[in-house]
Amino acid sequence: MERRILHRKKRNSILAVVLIIALLLSLFPVFPMAQEQQWSNQIQRFERRNPIDTKTVEPGTKREELNLAEYVRAVVDIPEGMDTSTFTEAKPEVDLSDGYEHYDYFDYGYIAPKDKTKTKDGKELSIYQLNYDDQEQGKGETAYRIYGSVAGSDNVWFACKEDGQITGAVLDVPVDWSGDYQPDKIGEYTFTAQCSDYEYAAEPPTVVITVRETPDVEDKHDHGDEEPTQSEETANTDPEAADEEETPQSQPLADCHCGKDGTPIDANNFPWAHQPDCKYYGPVECLCREQIEEEVDVEDEDGTTHKEIITVPGEYTHVHDKNNKDCPLYGKELEENSRSGRSINSRTGSNSDAQDDFMTEQSPTSGNRFYDSPYTNGIVISGSWVDYVNTIWMNKAVSKFHWTQTSDMPGLQSPNDPEWSWRGVASYFPAGSPETDPKAFPVRVNMNWDVYSGEQLRHALTELVDRDTITLQADIDLNGAQYSWDVVDCKNFTITIHGNGHKIFNLGQMVKKETDNSMFSAFIRNYKRLVVDDLEFVTCKMVSNQECVGLFRGNMQPQSQNAHLQNIHIRDSLFYSSAGNLYVQDGQGRVSPFGYIENSRYTEDMNTNVTMENCTTEGNYIYGRDHVTAFALGLGNANSATSQMSEVKNSYAVDNLVCGTGGHSAGFSSCFAYNTRMTNCFAVNEIYGSAMTSGFVGFLAGQFNNCYSSGKVEGYSRMAGFAWDSDNNARTFNSCYSTALVGLRSKPTEQGGFIVGQTADSGTRDIMNNCYAAGEVGNFDVDLNTPNKTVGGFYSSTASSGWYTLNNCYYDKQTTAMREWVSGDSKQRLGVTGVLTSSTEKAGTGLADRVNGYDESDPGFKGFRNPIEWTYKVGFYPQLRTFANADPLEWGSKERADRVKAYSLASVSTVRLNTWENGYDWDSSGVRSDHPVSYNRESGAQEHHKGNADTYDTVREIITDASYATEEPSAGSVRWEHMIAGGAPVDTNGDDQKDGMAMEVSNGTLQVKNPGMDWFQISADVGGQKGYRPIRLISYMSLDAGSDKTIEAGYRYDHREDVSLTMMDKITENLVVGFHDDSIWSRAKTGGYPDSKRFWAVPTTNIKTEFSASKNAQLYTEIWRAEQNQDGSFATSDTEGIGDEHLIPDRSVKVTGPGTGEGTTISEQKWNGEFPFNEDISKPRKYLITYYWMLEDGRYRADTKTITVDPSKYTVDVQVKNDRDKESGNNTALQLGAAADNQNDTAYTYSASPVQKAQAEQVPYTNNAALAWKKASDTAVIKGGKLTMYAHDGTELGTKEFSGDLNDGDQLTIPVTYYYNKYEGDNVQEKKRELTEKEVVNVTYTVHKDSDDGFYLRFNKIANLPEDEVTGVNVGDPGGIPAGTKAYINDVQYNIDLTFYVNADMPFTFKKTDESGHPLSGVEFEIYACKEGHTDTDQHSTLAESGSCWDVDHPKDTVTSDENGIVSFDSLTTGDYILAETKAKSGYQLPKGQWLLQVDHVQEKIEISARGEKPPAFKKEADGTLSLANYRDLSLPGSGGYGANLYLIGSIILIGTAVMLILVYRRKARE
Repeated sequence: MERRILHRKKRNSILAVVLIIALLLSLFPVFPMAQEQQWSNQIQRFERRNPIDTKTVEPGTKREELNLAEYVRAVVDIPEGMDTSTFTEAKPEVDLSDGYEHYDYFDYGYIAPKDKTKTKDGKELSIYQLNYDDQEQGKGETAYRIYGSVAGSDNVWFACKEDGQITGAVLDVPVDWSGDYQPDKIGEYTFTAQCSDYEYAAEPPTVVITVRETPDVEDKHDHGDEEPTQSEETANTDPEAADEEETPQSQPLADCHCGKDGTPIDANNFPWAHQPDCKYYGPVECLCREQIEEEVDVEDEDGTTHKEIITVPGEYTHVHDKNNKDCPLYGKELEENSRSGRSINSRTGSNSDAQDDFMTEQSPTSGNRFYDSPYTNGIVISGSWVDYVNTIWMNKAVSKFHWTQTSDMPGLQSPNDPEWSWRGVASYFPAGSPETDPKAFPVRVNMNWDVYSGEQLRHALTELVDRDTITLQADIDLNGAQYSWDVVDCKNFTITIHGNGHKIFNLGQMVKKETDNSMFSAFIRNYKRLVVDDLEFVTCKMVSNQECVGLFRGNMQPQSQNAHLQNIHIRDSLFYSSAGNLYVQDGQGRVSPFGYIENSRYTEDMNTNVTMENCTTEGNYIYGRDHVTAFALGLGNANSATSQMSEVKNSYAVDNLVCGTGGHSAGFSSCFAYNTRMTNCFAVNEIYGSAMTSGFVGFLAGQFNNCYSSGKVEGYSRMAGFAWDSDNNARTFNSCYSTALVGLRSKPTEQGGFIVGQTADSGTRDIMNNCYAAGEVGNFDVDLNTPNKTVGGFYSSTASSGWYTLNNCYYDKQTTAMREWVSGDSKQRLGVTGVLTSSTEKAGTGLADRVNGYDESDPGFKGFRNPIEWTYKVGFYPQLRTFANADPLEWGSKERADRVKAYSLASVSTVRLNTWENGYDWDSSGVRSDHPVSYNRESGAQEHHKGNADTYDTVREIITDASYATEEPSAGSVRWEHMIAGGAPVDTNGDDQKDGMAMEVSNGTLQVKNPGMDWFQISADVGGQKGYRPIRLISYMSLDAGSDKTIEAGYRYDHREDVSLTMMDKITENLVVGFHDDSIWSRAKTGGYPDSKRFWAVPTTNIKTEFSASKNAQLYTEIWRAEQNQDGSFATSDTEGIGDEHLIPDRSVKVTGPGTGEGTTISEQKWNGEFPFNEDISKPRKYLITYYWMLEDGRYRADTKTITVDPSKYTVDVQVKNDRDKESGNNTALQLGAAADNQNDTAYTYSASPVQKAQAEQVPYTNNAALAWKKASDTAVIKGGKLTMYAHDGTELGTKEFSGDLNDGDQLTIPVTYYYNKYEGDNVQEKKRELTEKEVVNVTYTVHKDSDDGFYLRFNKIANLPEDEVTGVNVGDPGGIPAGTKAYINDVQYNIDLTFYVNADMPFTFKKTDESGHPLSGVEFEIYACKEGHTDTDQHSTLAESGSCWDVDHPKDTVTSDENGIVSFDSLTTGDYILAETKAKSGYQLPKGQWLLQVDHVQEKIEISARGEKPPAFKKEADGTLSLANYRDLSLPGSGGYGANLYLIGSIILIGTAVMLILVYRRKARE
């Protein structure tokens, strides 16, 4: 038992040691290198709620067109053992290329914090939020995220608690989708995600797809005829009613009479807001201050000082501390808001926070549902699109808005004095000077109020009477971060506000009504006539759940009213309405910086007139559902019976972010205006609108003169660069243009470069005169072979062609990317001409190339008929003169005029793409035209793959490098920059890794690097002021011919092996600059040369992409020999040369042309690597291989590689092999020599002794050589041989076998295959063509005897020397070459081998076995030769022993049998030998006798006889081999030897074992 235990312990110990070693080995890789973190495969939850996406598609949409997500973001468990306390925070990478900060987390719906959060363990972290929508309960769940690494992992997003405690890692989980789907059947379909590599117990992600017909709805949103809502009527019957509304959080105080007309006010007001005789009145406001620690000098009693830290009061915070005994409200609790956790009254300092909380609540970034807006014409808005827009808003607006600090307001009446920041009330001190006391009443003198503070401004606005004027005498800080400005009702008065050149900062407003839509968000409202001038609003922040958000809100009464705004500027402000989202689901939004200035019409005789001049908006953030715009709404209705019109002139909206989740939005003004004239206005904005969105104007009637739009308009349907339709509202557009990017999303519908047209043949006709469009329209998936009917370069319309009156209008076919499609369903529309960017013979003057005037005869851009309005500069689009020459007097300042110039210059800056005015043609046998031919020929009338008038690059199909104008000295400078640092990542090989950028920009050139998409920002600088516009470019294809190479003749070369073809495949959808800068923006497909032996018209079907232009692409290859000078150098030319060395093509290789195309000609086979290259002459040749990858429209991408063919150096050799096997070498028979000739003389020498081989290496082509041999002895017998010529790759090109010996005068005639070049004329390219031909020539070589009694063959044949062959290579013998030979022959031009087969010795081999025939290994034999040279066999009858004639001290050879028993003695020549076994295998007898071997190698026989005591006999086996047996030694050891001891010990052991067995047996028997 004990032993078993010990064994077990020992066994366990051994196992433990093994396990420890295994463990150490498993850990070993961790130490020398970092390993990629392996995250858990256990999913906690998916980041998006079900359904994670909802889409509505038209019947017939294929499943693959649904674009279901390949990855879904999920939170997975933290791996067991990972220490989350090691978390190290990282900052997501930022991109500022387009003027905004962008991060990839925008796409995830994360909202960046404004400040870091201090966690329990003292760390400060940036904790991001993800807000979920809850349609039933208002605000949904909030999730939290942090970014960084744990335990050295890569930086990733982590899920965490509100305090930053990590709960999981956020990963992109790959999914597959399953679910029934019938694309042609109306209905709702649910797809379910399957995550094969992950575990998840709950409901998997789902996507809901709704198949339904798109409603054919006419756009009849005549806003002016809309009846006001009941709430609007109520609000305007009693203009003060809005101030009396209840809020849901607090009930009015029943015993309070502090409101207007003695009504109570809410309980959430501070005590000082009540009347002095009210029981709730507090005489002073909260006096809680920030406590600040300061270090001061304190004087001691002895006069010395020391440092102490004391606490001193800082600024008033108005965040009440009930324990502050210095505050009059000491001991009082203020009611807390149950939702935000902050004081209900926004004047406690939480107004900005309340605004942010509200926007966060009302704009969830995940989980939004699809909906129908009444202003999108039946287009269903996808929930994921709303997620997308809300994420943009929260990160690019809410997180980026900043209030202006007091230190940045030098224009305040008392700068840096907090007393002059508004405190949320009107002036309440009747006495005092308004110039020195912000709370003092302003004085009304001659109907004018001079105001210096926010309190005074509010007092004047609330106390003014009809026709009063307010004049600002200083800048005003409305302190919106602390206090909300309640809209001031102007009581239907006529008022005037003179800004006097001052600014109003930080107007903050929080309007939140949950009952109806009766309160508007505005600075002032309800005026009859309004005049405001010379005023700037900076960093306003107006947030509301009501519609109509903006500074001014007109009177909703059905009466005439007007407003005049001049020199008003709004910048860096935020305007937000959630109307239509959660609380007010039927609201319209109506959001713009200037607001809803005047009411639209109610009756035909009502006249609401608005005039605006030199008004601007810049750098603002605007959000709403419908009717969202970057400038103004409600521009009035001038009675059509009068001559009055609303007028907006010399105004702009630039650098604004516009986010509309519904419809009816625009970059300048979208809706609610009739009979309005806009002159000298422009808009350059970043717009996200779902449908019915344009870059400038929407549902407005009137005139638009000298206006333009640029920037970006992203959305789904009914998008336009300048305007969308007006239905029954007549409009005229004079001298207007758009370079805005339109749509940019997949499957675009109803999109136009300038205007989105009508859906029916009814209503009033729009007129467009001298207008143009030049921004990209649609997306890469527009099939230009059969495009969507409603996507056009200039406009989109499903109505008849006569709907518009168009006069002298244009669109750029290249930069709109819509080619010939004027409108979605037609390539020709009266009054609109598609033109190229640059001038060409085939298409006339380009849109960016006119220099002056108007030319009716020009087939391209004729110019505009009103030249006084335009200015032209080559390289730029036509520029409106009013902007190009902006006058500071008209625009208010030189700074503003320079900004106008800069934006104008940027808007007309463009890319100059290849117009393909000419190019090459290829004939039906693949021969390219000698010179480029004009493509000025009709399309459709030519063969495929030939350029025509419709052949040109577009911004979505850039084939070749492009250019752009960089500087216009008289107007300013222009720069192009990547909007994504390093270029938008492109994947060209399918590994989801960045393989480079699409294009490189430098000094006016755009160089194509890879197929792919990239964003560029065009910036113009005029006088230090900058203007911008974006442009998106897609390089379409690239071709890499391969590497330049040098090859030697005699080797094979296949031109196809390193050709690389890459073509654009798809663009990743829903990516935005700055959001996804590290994502793969576009993908291309890469392939090699197609599997074909052809050189021309090779279909590249191995590369099929989603771009329509890829269909029917073909590859053409041509090879040219480079021109050489007489000295063999190569001619070059910077103009005519091609390739990196600028070599001049001289002769084309006939791999194209008649007779080619099947890969069967010698030239085709040679360049396809089917046989080795041949020399042409004895100097190098260079060949230029050019590939042309051609699209069906004749455009092509070309690349060239240079192949240098060097004349080779060859090896000539003579060798000796044994005739018996023709393989084994022999080094006893012949002395050999091999050498290149010395001019006319041979130069070989013989080896001093017999050798197996002699060779001469590196013998240059055309250098003669000789091979020589002589017998080393008379016993050597030549039995025959072979002469072979072969290429370096081993290809045999000639062989001749012979029998017997070779003697003087003998001849060897060898059939040799020669490849040689010949030349023929080419009528197409008018140059000679090189053809490779093949000829087998029977060349005769003669054996000569030399002075050493040896023999040699000389290889010195020559024939058909070319004219351009190098001088001095004509040495040789033309004899032996048949007459009529065509090939150029000049030895040496192949490797040459002369092999002799000889009998000079023979081997002796046998097999050593035991008596049973099994092989015995390890048996040693020696063989001895006679040292006395006896020739008499009788003298060799003795054993080989000391004293005999056998040389036993120097055996000829010693051999040991191998594992198969084989014993083999090589190279035995004629004579007698003794074979002796010198060492037997253990246990076997050592023979005492020996064997006499009598060898005759000439006769190839060996006789064997025994000598001495007879040894075992050799046996001849059935297969003819010999065997020799050994026998075991059976005798006992001699007496007294070591073997006797062994026997004795063995016997004792056997006896002892027997005794033990007996004892054991007896014990068992007893038991």
